[in-house]
Amino acid sequence: MKLRVIIFLSIFTQGYLASADSNDSIKCSEFDRLTKYQFTSDNDFYLIMSSFDSFSKINFNCINLKYSFRLIHLIFNPVIPIFYKNLNFNIDKYASNETHLDIYLVNLDGFILDQNVLYNLEGKYKTFKYQLFYSKLKFLDTKTSINSCSKKENYKIFQSVDDLLFSFTTKYYLNTCPFIFHNTKVNEVSFYGLTKSIIKNNMLSFIDLNEDTNSSVKTILATYFNGKLNRSFLSPRIFRGLTQLTISGKLSEIDEYVLMDLENLSVLYFDLNNIYNLLSRSSKWISNLNKKNSQKEFKLYFQLYEDYSFPNEDFCLFIIFPKNRNIIPKFRLWKRNCSCTIFWMIENISNYSDQNGNQCQNYKQIKECKFTELINKCSKSNLKSSKYFPNSIDYLYASQLVFSLTIFMTPFIGFFSLITNSLSFLILIKKDDSKSKQNLNKSHNNLNSLMLLCSILNLLYTLIHLFHLINACTSYSGIFCSVFNRDILVQYYDIIFFQFLGSIFKSLSNVINMSISLNRYCLLEKTKLISKCVAIMKKKLFIIGILIFYVGGNIDKFFTNQINIENIYASDYNFYDEFPIKNNLVLVSSSDMSYATQRIL
Repeated sequence: MKLRVIIFLSIFTQGYLASADSNDSIKCSEFDRLTKYQFTSDNDFYLIMSSFDSFSKINFNCINLKYSFRLIHLIFNPVIPIFYKNLNFNIDKYASNETHLDIYLVNLDGFILDQNVLYNLEGKYKTFKYQLFYSKLKFLDTKTSINSCSKKENYKIFQSVDDLLFSFTTKYYLNTCPFIFHNTKVNEVSFYGLTKSIIKNNMLSFIDLNEDTNSSVKTILATYFNGKLNRSFLSPRIFRGLTQLTISGKLSEIDEYVLMDLENLSVLYFDLNNIYNLLSRSSKWISNLNKKNSQKEFKLYFQLYEDYSFPNEDFCLFIIFPKNRNIIPKFRLWKRNCSCTIFWMIENISNYSDQNGNQCQNYKQIKECKFTELINKCSKSNLKSSKYFPNSIDYLYASQLVFSLTIFMTPFIGFFSLITNSLSFLILIKKDDSKSKQNLNKSHNNLNSLMLLCSILNLLYTLIHLFHLINACTSYSGIFCSVFNRDILVQYYDIIFFQFLGSIFKSLSNVINMSISLNRYCLLEKTKLISKCVAIMKKKLFIIGILIFYVGGNIDKFFTNQINIENIYASDYNFYDEFPIKNNLVLVSSSDMSYATQRIL
């Protein structure tokens, strides 16, 4: 009896293990299907996981490389928007505490709370950087929104992250819970794409709580377009330990007290194209710089454009600049001769000439500035600057505004085109019956046939154009952006139907319109030259030649376009990001990374 039990247990155990191995093999086979490896010349590799619909399908135990490589980039790109959940990073074999790990998260619907995004990875790398693309900065307990922000112990999301980057394709939310930074020690947080405009309203703000988040964020980079810098975003309860702040883009306003409570802030860097216009509308914040801790050195950097050099006529904009708080302004000037406006800001700084002599070659002329007279001339009438120098972000916004108008007009114009061309088609079909043909001469029949063909081509082109809206996107998280914009099939539709066939149909419609005009002219005026041209255009050889010409002229669409699958990691608007890629310069540009020609397994 005992022998039978032992035999049964042995068979059962072997069967169970075989079943487990079979299940692991199936899971690893699926993991391999979702995974792509890219290797560098430094024995490092990127691991790209795409087309999955659940993080449960990610199994790092399935990685089996022949040689010793270090994993430095992890890219997660699910096929549909999903919530980020805990991953078991079993990558000890490929981790190194001498390198940095960059983790790219794409297409996230949000984060599930009560988890650490770097679970099981702490101590295995020197630093960790998380970057978010085409995702929502949303935090949920379950798949329902949290109305309360009281349980800070649930927020463990970024507690082990060293650097955070939220790209301009990140969707921000107002009244975000500040506990997302609870117990964090982050070196740098980058917020790109903070925008408030007609076509895009994507601002981030935090709930004002009477409780400290116990966070330590050293550096913040915030890129704006027409946004307002205020305490609801730059909260001292979250960023009290902030030492460096960089503001770039275009600001509409700065809150008077937003920088005053950041007592540890020692470096403020402005890379704005409208600093002078900003100061004419909102300048009181300058008087509060370094106000609570004036003993520490405070560096104020101005990254300016070629056409602006703080002229004397703008002196009144800077009249409230604090003179005795150890604030050291730094300028990147194209013209080395400094104005009295600059001398006013650096007047009380000892040894400024010795330390920054390369900025002002005419530093000795500071004595010639009559500051008392300049101050007396200041009045409300000249506290505004009319200077404004548009840059790339303004041109981009203008193009997006025009594109948005085009998108909204397309359905109306398209439906009008469908109605008119459908009516034309129905009328011409009725005229094309046998009885009508008997009452018309040959020239009239040819004219009706051409008009019928033109209506068909116009209908096809209109339908292609209307369906092309599934590929349209003014700006992610903007006023209009198709959810199918980045889909591979939609990109193929753009290349094959919209660009290739659409261009051919449009060109053929123009040729047929010209033929209709010539036929009508022949009916009115019997001209031999025109009649010969019409006769030539009716010949099959000519028609075939026209078709070959237009097909050949548009065949380049298949070579100058590329399906965009991996080029989606643009952090700011000035990086190229399009679906499909239509820029030839991008297509032919070489990558900085040398990839292996084959997958090493």
